[in-house]
Amino acid sequence: MNIFSVDGECDGPLGLPGRIFSPKLLEWTPNVQYYSRKEYLRLTHAKHYIAQGSLAFPVFEPSGRTSVGVLELIVNSQTINYAPEVDKVCKALEAVNLRTLGILDYPKIQICNEGRQNAFAEILEALIEECETYKLPPAQTWILRRHRSALAYGGVWKNSSSSFDGRCMEQVYMSNFATAFYVVDVDVWGFYEACAEYHLQRGQGVTGRAFSSLGMYFCGDIAQSAKLSTL
Repeated sequence: MNIFSVDGECDGPLGLPGRIFSPKLLEWTPNVQYYSRKEYLRLTHAKHYIAQGSLAFPVFEPSGRTSVGVLELIVNSQTINYAPEVDKVCKALEAVNLRTLGILDYPKIQICNEGRQNAFAEILEALIEECETYKLPPAQTWILRRHRSALAYGGVWKNSSSSFDGRCMEQVYMSNFATAFYVVDVDVWGFYEACAEYHLQRGQGVTGRAFSSLGMYFCGDIAQSAKLSTL
């Protein structure tokens, strides 16, 4: 039996449940086998039973203020669409007077400010020039965004700002910008699409670490890095 710390006071690794319980955030991956064993303590069992896709989210008591557990959905295929399964789980939790976070589509990025539009146009020109000059396969831009999550009540999403007495569960994250990117090698197009599916928390991955440090961050081989360090 695995025991996970949820308050950071224990010496052992938080594992997936610990990363979900206290921050009260969702975490998903198309394949848990991308994690290191420290990040996913059941990695050996996952490989043995061919577990791949995983979506974990906090479960709340009726008021929605306090986490009472973590629920993880695991499938034997790589997937990024969990909406049908989550809808059924939310209704089941509602039957026993519990709540969870809903899965909402992240809104598309729209840059209405003319100055920012010009800035991203200049960034794109720079990416193209660098990729062509130094034969870089892909280059992309990540920007900071804000998103409000929602609580699920019997399969119906309600904005969390009303469910938490005005305290909105606003997530700050980074996502790649679909306009300012350049892919020279079509063989790495799949990597760009995979990046587009992920939303990084501050300090997470190579991009998040560079942002947090306000400086350059270099990784010699992201394929050898742990998943949460590579995203």
